[in-house]
Order: sequence, then C-alpha cells, then structure tokens
Amino acid sequence: MMTHKQKICRIGVLACLAVLLVWLAVGCQTQADPGQAEPTPGGEPKPGAVTFYGTVNRGQVQAVSLPFAVQVNAWLVREGERIEDQRPLLQLDLDPLRQQADDLERQRQTLRGAAGVLQAQADWTDQRSMAVQEALKVDLEPGLANLEKWYRATSRTRRSQYAAELRLFLDGLESLDLYGSLLALTRDADQVADLARPILMRRQADLSRQCDEYRLAHMNLQQQLLENRLAQQAVDTELEQLAALLDGSWRTSFGRIDDKGRLLYSGKPRMVDAMPADRPAAFSSGEPLLILAEAAVHCLTIQVEEQLVTQVVPGAPVLISPLYDRTLAWTGVVAQVSAKADIINGETVVPVLVTTEADLPGPGYTVIAKVLPVNG
Repeated sequence: MMTHKQKICRIGVLACLAVLLVWLAVGCQTQADPGQAEPTPGGEPKPGAVTFYGTVNRGQVQAVSLPFAVQVNAWLVREGERIEDQRPLLQLDLDPLRQQADDLERQRQTLRGAAGVLQAQADWTDQRSMAVQEALKVDLEPGLANLEKWYRATSRTRRSQYAAELRLFLDGLESLDLYGSLLALTRDADQVADLARPILMRRQADLSRQCDEYRLAHMNLQQQLLENRLAQQAVDTELEQLAALLDGSWRTSFGRIDDKGRLLYSGKPRMVDAMPADRPAAFSSGEPLLILAEAAVHCLTIQVEEQLVTQVVPGAPVLISPLYDRTLAWTGVVAQVSAKADIINGETVVPVLVTTEADLPGPGYTVIAKVLPVNG
C-alpha cells in the first residue's frame, strides 16, 4: 500500500501533467501564436491559423440631394438606422418653395415681355439693314446725268422732268435731304460731275457705315434673344420641378416627396450612413441632405503584421466574428493582399481584403478575422 507521502507526490505529478496538457492545448489554438507552424508529412512546416482584428468596410453609398434649395424642418431618421421602402427620411418646409414658385412665375412673365420687345427691335434692324444694302447697289451715274440734264434743259417742263428723276434717284439712296442741295450746287452744267460726285460718294460711305451698325445691332439683339430663351428654359425647368414637388408628384431614383413635404425613400433596404446636420437646416441646390449606404455589407479589411503576411494568401478561408458577440460566426475568403504596407501606431502592417457572402454588421464595426491555412 502507498504511504500518505507517496499519494501526495502522485497527485502532484498528475497536476503537473494536467497543466502541461492544458498549455499544449492552448498553444495549438489558432489565436494563441499567430506565427505557429506545424510539420507536414514531408518535414516542411505548414502555416497555422492567424487571427487579426478587422473593420467592416463601407458599402456602396448614395448621396441624397435635391436640384433646388430647401429648408429641412425635421429629420425622421438617425445615423446608423436601417430604412425600408417608403420610409420617410425628412420633412421639408414647403412655404419657401411656394414663394420661390411665385417669384419664378413673375420672372418668367418678365422674360417673355422682354423677349417680345427684343424681337421687335431685331426685326426692325434687320429690315433697315436690308434697305441700306439695297441703297448701296444704286449706281451714281444716272443721278449725275439727270442733274446735268436739269442744268442744260431750257424749258421748265424738261427741267421738272429731270428734277423728278433726280428725286427718285436720291430716294433710292435714302437721301432726299440732298435734293435741294444738289439743285442749288451750281448753275454750270460742266462742273456738276466734279462737285456732285464727291457728295454722292460720301453718301454711299455713310450707307456702308450704317449697314455695319445695323448688322452689329442685329447680332447683339439676337444674342440677347438667345440668352432670354435660355433663361426662360431654366425658369420653366425649375418651375416644373417645383410644381411637381408641391403637388406630390416629384420622383427620383432614391424616392419621392409627398404633398406634405416628406421625403419618402424608395428602394431596397439601406442604412443611413451620415447626416450633415441633426437639427433643422437650410441646404443649397445639389448639397447632400444625407448619405445612404448598402444595408448588407460583404467585405472587411484586416491589418496583417508585415512578418505574418506570408501566411495570408488569396483564397485562404477566414472565420469572421463580430467583436461585440463572439457567438456569431461567418465564413469568408481572402480576396486581395495589398502590395503596399501602412504604418499604424509605429507598426508596419499590410491591408488585406476579405469578402464574404454573409451580411456583415454596418460599416465601421470591428470584427475578429481568423485566417486559416489554405491546405488545412
């Protein structure tokens, strides 16, 4: 029979063996030693499982904005909240939009009135330009001949005839004010050509200058008409959008605004990723009111220590658990190992992308990622 002392020694040995077994078992766990390797049948060590912290990546995001300035009276969701189809997101103040619609209607009427005036001016300058161009085609020689005949005629009847023909000629030049001046120019018919020709040539030069002025004025008026039409189109578009918004028929890819001014989300479940304000605020045209993200996220990034990155290869299976609940677990796969390293807290790490078909928690959540050996 064993003595009492022998029994104590035997218990002590058993206790030591138990501690050793526990230590060995812990050492075999994947989270115990990230760099542990075990021998393969050929004698080469094979990589063991390595465990890292990871961060759930941000899913595809969508900015919600409106093509006009708005005042938000109330937010009906919070950041991080999951939204479903037809969920109201926010409440708009419609009174400023109604006032804006009234102002735009008055602006449209003013533009239409201005367009009528500009069109009338453009038509007049166009007509004057054409008339002056016709006057420039008139030959000076018939007028000089009629003036010379007027001085040479001996009878009053013939002088009246030539004077009438000169009057018609000057009317073609749009210069009847020269009629009396030319008749009183001289009583020597031989000097008519020398004295009258420079006057008529100056008249043609004046006509050419007027033609250029009318053309330039017409071009300026046409430019103003074009700007007026573009302004009317912009006002019409904005008025159409405001009218649809105020009567509850305005729709877009992410939702619609009902007749009470509530922005109702439309589409598959998403998550409110970010809101620029948590209280009523004014937003300019195109400014994001909030950011929506995919509710289901399927990728995360883990930071692998540089010395362990050789044990993490594309295609390796990964066990994923949220840090806040280790009882949950999903499976994934290493999709990509970055070719560039980062320095985080003084340590060199390599970003590794992990994908999964499971729906991970929202972006920013911390998870535990255990990368398993490819062959085991």
